[in-house]
Amino acid sequence: GNKTFNCKEFSRNKKMAVSRCIAALAVCIACTSAFDNMENMDAIESFIAPNKTTQRRSIEKANAPPFQGSLKGTFVAACVADSGTWFGSADMFNLSMSFASTYTPMDETDDEFEIDYTQYYNKDCNPGDEERNVFARFHVKGTWQNHGLNPLASANKAFANAIKAEWVPQNSTFFFPRTKNAEMQAKITLVVRELNQKCSCGQHWVAGKLMTFHKGSCKLQPGGSYPFFCHIADGSQSFGNYKWVGSEDNGYSYQSSPIDFYENQGYSNPPSSVLRYRVPSTGARNPEACDLLLYYSCQDPVEHSAEYCRGCSTALECSGCVYRNEDTDLSQDSTWAKCCPCNWQYASTNSVYDFMKVPC
Repeated sequence: GNKTFNCKEFSRNKKMAVSRCIAALAVCIACTSAFDNMENMDAIESFIAPNKTTQRRSIEKANAPPFQGSLKGTFVAACVADSGTWFGSADMFNLSMSFASTYTPMDETDDEFEIDYTQYYNKDCNPGDEERNVFARFHVKGTWQNHGLNPLASANKAFANAIKAEWVPQNSTFFFPRTKNAEMQAKITLVVRELNQKCSCGQHWVAGKLMTFHKGSCKLQPGGSYPFFCHIADGSQSFGNYKWVGSEDNGYSYQSSPIDFYENQGYSNPPSSVLRYRVPSTGARNPEACDLLLYYSCQDPVEHSAEYCRGCSTALECSGCVYRNEDTDLSQDSTWAKCCPCNWQYASTNSVYDFMKVPC
């Protein structure tokens, strides 16, 4: 053009011009590489406008569909004090309840579940001496299905992210102890009497004996009015909802609704239980891994659990008891996972502590 090239000016600005060229080239290379490797524009956008990227990702996460993963693993809830009871209509008080469950994938349609409920005649889920502390034990195995997002999720906040599910008990066991505690024994007698009146299920409900039932044992009449556990013993289909809680998309904890034996009623119950936390499973169960340093940091929680949980019965009840005692705040990092080898080492010291061989 008409502008004269000024060699002196170029010389003065030469270093600046070269620096700008190098910087521009670096940007081009970074953008091209990110595009080739990421197969999307996230890396380029974050390089050019990081604030915009963060904002967009937040919007995408907020608009993402709720996590609908099926239950899988072992779950334990905190002890529920003053829980009342599901067994009959007797006036109950001063009871606490523990919960533990496992969910195992089985095939394309059905998965297996196992649930343990134990009610204690105290406020802290202390198994202790069975004749003094245990009010009732209930254990059930069966199949279950995830039926997807509840349509009520878009109509009522109480059902946000709620997933419909169906449980079918196949086998169940119940146990009511014989106790020298007159007050507790009177309440157990009332519960057993009501179960015998409403559903003998081919045998006589008694205290002090493990009662085992299979699907169809009770031959309940359609539309009849029965206590809750008559349905469980008979293997009645049950319906309810559950939802994952928190931001952990791997299903760290969930809530469940009360179940019902009629489909619409069951799916109309919002998830409301205490949180049920997935138990960490490290597989680190080698007693020899509990060296002096690890034992020194784990000694107190391990020894306390070994004595506190000695009255537990089923593997699930024992696992739940040990987990609650070693991880008093179930939402935090797991002492249970760290101290797993020491639990197994302690179990080897005496056969009465075999229950310490927990699935950690």
